[in-house]
Parts: sequence; C-alpha cells; structure tokens
Amino acid sequence: SRHKVERKDDSHSAAKGGERLGSEDRDTLEEHLRDITRQRESVKNAMVFCMSHANCSAEIALCLYEALTLAETNLDSKLARLYLLSDILFNSSAPTPSAWSYRASLEKYLPRIFLHWTQMFCGNSTERESEQKDAANGEAEEEIRRRERKQKYQIRRLLKRLLRIWTGWAVYSPAFLQ
Repeated sequence: SRHKVERKDDSHSAAKGGERLGSEDRDTLEEHLRDITRQRESVKNAMVFCMSHANCSAEIALCLYEALTLAETNLDSKLARLYLLSDILFNSSAPTPSAWSYRASLEKYLPRIFLHWTQMFCGNSTERESEQKDAANGEAEEEIRRRERKQKYQIRRLLKRLLRIWTGWAVYSPAFLQ
C-alpha cells in the first residue's frame, strides 16, 4: 500500500495515536507543514491529512510542535500552523478513530509552544527588533517600532482568543490553559 503505516507491537498503540507514519506519509506531512498558508483550503487539507492519520497523533504532534517553534519561520507560516493545531484540537472530539488522542499528544507541547510564541512575539524585545533597530534610524526606526508593537498586540490578542476558544470547547481544563 502506498500509505503504509509502520505498526508497533502494542495492539493499543493505534488507538492511543502511537503508530509511526510511513516514509511517504511523513513526507506528505512535512510538505503540508512547509507549504501551509492561512487560506482555509490549505489549513483544511492539512487538517484532513492529520485526522486521517490520527493513529499517528504522537508523531504528528511532535512535527507540529517543531514546525511551530522554528525561530526562522515567517509569521504567516507560523500562524497557519497555529490554525492547523486549533482545527486538530476542535476535531479531536470527532468520531474518527483515534482523533481523541490528539488532545494528549498536543497537550505536552502546548506550554512550550506558547512560551516560544510569548518570547518571540509578545516580549519587550526580540533579536529581530535589535537587528532592525541597528539597521534603521530616524523615522524609519520609529516606523519599524510601530509595526512591531502592532504585530505584538495582534499576536497577543490571537493567543488570548485561542485560549478562550479552547476553554469554550472544553478541550483542556481552564486551569491548564492558564
């Protein structure tokens, strides 16, 4: 079969999301994560792939975590990946076999994902700001700072909104999402 899944010996492995993707499916996942955009169709296609491979949720969650925390990735790609994570969480209550396993698979990475995003986009200063400030002066420097403040504000709003949405879905306890 073209999309063969490598099986572990544990018979409960699939139900828990612990199977491994075959090499072609791993390539497809990496392609989805690399090429994803914020367009609905792009996020949907990646989400459908992930849900149809929920028996491999642990591996997919790790790949998504790594993709969401790469420092060199542009903001649009990171946002698209964050939308994918949110869609996966929403669909983790679907009757799809093993879909529920995404909650546990992603839960262990969420604190590190949010820490990365907070440090990258919501802190007082980032390496990117310092580099841009060194390269700019006068009005150009002020314009850069204004755009960065606006971007940080928008990212903070997005992260807070996602946490409220996930609380409403009862994906995780409010205490965990704090």
